[in-house]
Amino acid sequence: MTTWKLQDAKARFNQIGEDAMKIGLHCVPRRGQKSVVILSVDEYEKLASNEPALKKFLLSCSKIDKDPTRVNI
Repeated sequence: MTTWKLQDAKARFNQIGEDAMKIGLHCVPRRGQKSVVILSVDEYEKLASNEPALKKFLLSCSKIDKDPTRVNI
């Protein structure tokens, strides 16, 4: 991941966008703290699609016994 100073990122935004599509992530910190990441739409969609839908996640969880004192061994 390439890191840019905020002033440089503002001045070279077009280049950062091109590089994000070709090379990968770019970070732009503010006041020394990680704050912004620039990435391609393809990379974003990969990250966003890895999260399962809530219904699918809940259905994949193991069932909880209604009697909390019962121990399943």
